[in-house]
Amino acid sequence: MKFNLSEFDPHYFHASAWFLLIIFCLILFANPREQLGDVNNDGDINVLDIVRVVNIILENDPLPTDYELWAGDVNVDESVNVQDVVIIVTIILQTFDCPTLYSPCSDNLSECCLDPTSHEFEYELDTFGNYGSWINDVQIVSEDNIWIVGSIETDSIEYNAAHWDGNAWDFMEIINTSDLNSIRFFSENNIWALGSYPIHWDGENWTLYHLTQMGIIPGGLGGKIWAKSENDIYFIGRLGRIIHYNGDTFEQMESGTEVDLHDISGSEDGEHLFAVGLTNSDWWGNLILEFSDGSWSTLYESDHYLPDNGDFGAVLNVSVHADTAYIMTMGGLWKYNYLDQGSDFVSENNYNEGNYYHSKHITVLGFNDIFTVSSRWNTAHYNGETWYYDNDVNHNFGNGNVWVKSADYNDSMFVIVGYISNPQTGLVMRCLRE
Repeated sequence: MKFNLSEFDPHYFHASAWFLLIIFCLILFANPREQLGDVNNDGDINVLDIVRVVNIILENDPLPTDYELWAGDVNVDESVNVQDVVIIVTIILQTFDCPTLYSPCSDNLSECCLDPTSHEFEYELDTFGNYGSWINDVQIVSEDNIWIVGSIETDSIEYNAAHWDGNAWDFMEIINTSDLNSIRFFSENNIWALGSYPIHWDGENWTLYHLTQMGIIPGGLGGKIWAKSENDIYFIGRLGRIIHYNGDTFEQMESGTEVDLHDISGSEDGEHLFAVGLTNSDWWGNLILEFSDGSWSTLYESDHYLPDNGDFGAVLNVSVHADTAYIMTMGGLWKYNYLDQGSDFVSENNYNEGNYYHSKHITVLGFNDIFTVSSRWNTAHYNGETWYYDNDVNHNFGNGNVWVKSADYNDSMFVIVGYISNPQTGLVMRCLRE
């Protein structure tokens, strides 16, 4: 069939052209919905989106647009696959009521509105050593494989580490009796500890890497260890010092600060790291350093401890999960997305039930599984819906008589370490999730 434009009514054509032009403009300038899971961008997640994702997976025509590839990758793993179909099905079959501060539904639907995790834990307490004992750090490998470091004074000898095998603690002296600050376990034949300098266990011997004598740094570290892998390890500590180990050599990195660094965490791929600094000798200096694109820069800093003039005050510790750094500050919990530089801030009034002074540790396993502990042994757990608080240990030993140094947390348990101040002895709390 052929059309002859000369046969058309010019008034009809004029009106039709304007109608089509208006429709075109509405389409061109309409605000895109751009929602993960809404692959056909019609404002609703339904079976039509599943059909399109399946066709993308099977490589059926037409070829997917950039938007379809983005919207179909609902778990943000850079691949459209069966896992995305499963998540979309789950979304269609359920009704969600997402807590906006904790479940970023628009960013990653695999972690949107997860079921609440359990608040129920059962704990056991262990005390260590005589006066002058304390535990500085802990790593959970499994329920029957836990490592702690610090200073453990006994009548006959001073130890600086201990290992839990599921039944008892085995005390040990690593290199000498100097205090150890951090521990990192890779395997039975590959363990790192940190005092003033890094110490490594190779399955047979402990080796001390005296970095000053190696011409790397002018003084000791005494901070923390973070590692992506056994060949990608970071040691932090005094005066802003950051040392990187690549599996063969140590290298000092430029941090741009002389503030003491005491906590560090990073993304799974090791491309983004955050280090927390706090100095309270002659002046208050506290900051967050961010590592990206191969170098460190200052993300945040202040010169006072308590929140003031709209800032967060002192920064205390950090845990990185997915694309977000969870930073505990004196003002509250700061969630910083290092990919888009977006921030959420949860005021401490929204999670603090009182007597939670000075966070000593935070671990984020998921948006519905956040664990923190304060310097006075008060724990807080967020399960995706509510915060749960426990200060039994503080009360049992007398308020203010127990002090936390560090903690570790995994799916089944958490372990908190520190000391009792009167008399001063080491203290470990092992908690199993029921």
